[in-house]
Amino acid sequence: MSATWCLVQSTVSVVNGWRSDDTFNQLYNDVEAACASYGIVPARCNADAAGTQCVAASGRKGKRTVAQSLKLSDSVVLTTLGQRTGTDSAAPHCAPVTSDRDVCRRHMFEVLDCIEVELTRRFRNTQPVLLSCDTVNPKSPVFMNFNVMKPLAEALCLLGH
Repeated sequence: MSATWCLVQSTVSVVNGWRSDDTFNQLYNDVEAACASYGIVPARCNADAAGTQCVAASGRKGKRTVAQSLKLSDSVVLTTLGQRTGTDSAAPHCAPVTSDRDVCRRHMFEVLDCIEVELTRRFRNTQPVLLSCDTVNPKSPVFMNFNVMKPLAEALCLLGH
């Protein structure tokens, strides 16, 4: 089980390593080349002050434009859910969208952030239990080591606290 914890930690570090402009540019260029080689015409996004309007190659409109809620117009709001704009100083990662590349970069970074947050959330509190599972493996160097086994015993309520 300690291998599980090591795998989670290495996955989080790899995901954090992918969160760079160099990685994005390489991926974006590879996708553009693949689209060109297969004759795929990608959707294009037109950025304006009201938000991002995506138009597919067929000319149909894609996602709706994003507008700030009128309920928030006369109030001071430090953070909101789903109401960020490109000029929000509390959210520098939501820079103004100027091109398709910027839209894709923002989406890629949002997905990588979600992956990292979810892995951390799921495995943060289970680290001691995962590491202590090796104490029941006779081939493990920490076999029957009580100090390492204690979190597992506490999780299973075997110590009578």
